[in-house]
Amino acid sequence: MRRFLRTHMIAAFALAYASLIAASGVSTADAGTEDANPPAVVANASAQALPEWTVMVYMDGDNNLEPFALSDFEEMARVNDSSQVNIVVQLDRIPGHSTRHGDWKHTLRFKLRQGMTPTPANALPPEESELAAGQETNMGHPDTLASFVEWAKRKFPANHFMLVIWDHGDGWRFLHTVSPQRNSAEARAIRMADASAADAARSGSRRSRTRSLASTISLDETLDAPHRAISMDDTDRDRLYMREVQNALEGVVVGKKLDVIGFDACLMAMVENGFAMRRVADVMVGSEELEPGNGWQYDDWLPLLVSNPNMGGVELGRKLVDSYKKTYTTLPNLDPETTLSAIDLSQDKMIDLARAISDLGDELTVSLDTELYNIRGARDSCTPYAPGRGYHGIDLHRFCAELIIRTSKPLLRARAQAVLHMLNDPSVMLNAYAGSEREGTFGSKGIAIYFPETKSAYQSDSYGSAYRDGNLAYPVEFVEQLRWDNFLHAYFERVP
Repeated sequence: MRRFLRTHMIAAFALAYASLIAASGVSTADAGTEDANPPAVVANASAQALPEWTVMVYMDGDNNLEPFALSDFEEMARVNDSSQVNIVVQLDRIPGHSTRHGDWKHTLRFKLRQGMTPTPANALPPEESELAAGQETNMGHPDTLASFVEWAKRKFPANHFMLVIWDHGDGWRFLHTVSPQRNSAEARAIRMADASAADAARSGSRRSRTRSLASTISLDETLDAPHRAISMDDTDRDRLYMREVQNALEGVVVGKKLDVIGFDACLMAMVENGFAMRRVADVMVGSEELEPGNGWQYDDWLPLLVSNPNMGGVELGRKLVDSYKKTYTTLPNLDPETTLSAIDLSQDKMIDLARAISDLGDELTVSLDTELYNIRGARDSCTPYAPGRGYHGIDLHRFCAELIIRTSKPLLRARAQAVLHMLNDPSVMLNAYAGSEREGTFGSKGIAIYFPETKSAYQSDSYGSAYRDGNLAYPVEFVEQLRWDNFLHAYFERVP
């Protein structure tokens, strides 16, 4: 969810990790084996001959963000050409928001060159793009995402890969309201059937600084605003639910994870998303808060990669956060409500963090009778991101730090300290930026977690059912496999 309503959200681990997963509370269903002989990306190409990086940008401008999509494309086209860095973009557009660059209305794929404009004449031809002339793709469908990534990896092989999912974003949640003008029931019914079939198969084998949402956005858009997913395609009345992103990408990165997955979207730096992406990429970059309309400054961070293509994913993630900080702490884009962080998902770090959170949840649950006052005080000291818009993500570091201040129970303090220890580890939280207005009671340190303030707040969240064991509609794996949700529901029974 950018602040111009950018409400911008297979084979598993090797058997050797099974004991760690079981100890963490993650079921062995979460474990598996990788393809020991993944298909070669390109035949007869030595690693030395490959470019260092391919940056893949999945840019869904098929909504009210179309003008910003065009602007960000133009930023990418200011970057010097490089034999070591490929930049490939899939861009989808829609009528009614911008007439620039020919006002085309379908989906095109581009291999970026300096000075390029996003016009059909500059797009890759059908025989290279593997999209039919004039084809409209549903950017809210997981097959479209998987197809783009598979195509980009095959056509532009490299030693390192980064995927940027660009659009509205909402964090972990799986559904959205149906506005009077946009009935998506049919699309959702088809998608849920697809998801159920896939699950059965697996088990058997702020764009611009908008201050007042209602005063600047139409009723239709306002009704659609506060609910979670990513990549909203208005033409096809669809969007990508985070479980779909997870499943789609796990299917195309078998044998070699992405080096970086970036969400140029709002509210995506959540524990729930990091856990979902742990088999997809080594580094995740995203924002705890809404993003401004301009999003990432592509003509600032991409030149850093072009000038030093030998950097790895960790360094690139850190550079991207530094670039974002520079962009929004200086004029003309000064915005103290911004956040961005880079989180290392590799080497079981996200599993370890999830296990520590799950253990904390267990101790919070057994401590409710004696520590409720302190636990509630810690939660009340935290401010949810996207204030006033119906979200319930709070900074995890802030909650744990406030809990340690309040409680004197040794084991509860120890569990909270274990989470803090990981979040303070620079090999886990690679880099985190927060503007001055996202410090204080937000306490932004890089990653948020779902924690409604009261039971009534939870019940007013029409989509909170996704945060309950047994939910079958695009289930959130962090909820399925771990026990933070158990604590929340026990807490809600005591905090109406």
